[in-house]
Amino acid sequence: MDNYTHGMTLEEQIGQLLMVGFWGSTPSLEIIDLIQRYHVGNVILFSRNIHDTEQVLELTQKLQEIAEEAGQRYPLLIAIDQENGIVQRLGDMVTIFPGNMALGATGSEEIAYKVAMATGNELKALGINMNLAPVVDVNNNPANPIIGVRSFGEDPSLVARLGAAMVKGYHAAGIFSCLKHFPGHGDTATDSHLSLPVIPYAIQRLEALELVPFRSGMKAGAESVMIAHVAFPTLAEQNTLPATLSPSIVQGLLREQLDFKGVILIFPGMIYLAQQHLLLLLVARNIYNYRAWLLNYPPPSLEMVKLSYL
Repeated sequence: MDNYTHGMTLEEQIGQLLMVGFWGSTPSLEIIDLIQRYHVGNVILFSRNIHDTEQVLELTQKLQEIAEEAGQRYPLLIAIDQENGIVQRLGDMVTIFPGNMALGATGSEEIAYKVAMATGNELKALGINMNLAPVVDVNNNPANPIIGVRSFGEDPSLVARLGAAMVKGYHAAGIFSCLKHFPGHGDTATDSHLSLPVIPYAIQRLEALELVPFRSGMKAGAESVMIAHVAFPTLAEQNTLPATLSPSIVQGLLREQLDFKGVILIFPGMIYLAQQHLLLLLVARNIYNYRAWLLNYPPPSLEMVKLSYL
């Protein structure tokens, strides 16, 4: 990180910590301004940005051109949620691969590896260089409204094996991967996009179950981890503090205990709560301290980016 940011101004460094979305199938005025004036170095695409393969390739090439002309020293990271199964942004313009639970039913690391490599090859052909996958949550709560079939299953060792295989498959295709949602989102019964779920278990339980797939994925070489917008009162300084804002979880558990040195992304559901509870300044300070990216949707206003400079 020191070499990466050497010679950058504070504003440029903060811009490299932000990942932003935008509306439309061509670069909007807002995203152009964020790249040119605020040095944003990371973009996320959603279904709203997707029309067909030719358009997506033109879009990613144009975004890279804008960044290069703005003087950014590194290419943009352009990410997407192409988990396959029920969460995939590219629709039927690409190959429809089975989702995680279908892969879990096979139990095959080879198949999981090949699906990830094939997915990665298609993303790379479209100019997308990061996939926000695989999901390595353990599906141990049947009432979970947000994970379910996005998980490989309820056995942590199975999730660990197939998650690591997919990380290796993405690597083989030249695509950055992301383990989510740390330190575990499987045992919840609430949608974290809408409210704050709570997992009451102590670290011993997490070590035996939720953290097993994350350790495996990190060992396989995953470049990034996405933090869950879930409260872990036995781990956090305050009972109601979500993992996204908890130094004990992000710095203490992930950075120090698990020795993860890659990129940390903040789960997007947190943005809604931040706006509602006036936590934006705390978020801005935390993402800089943790060297994390703020994964934003809906797209941030310029005022939000300006606030992050404080």
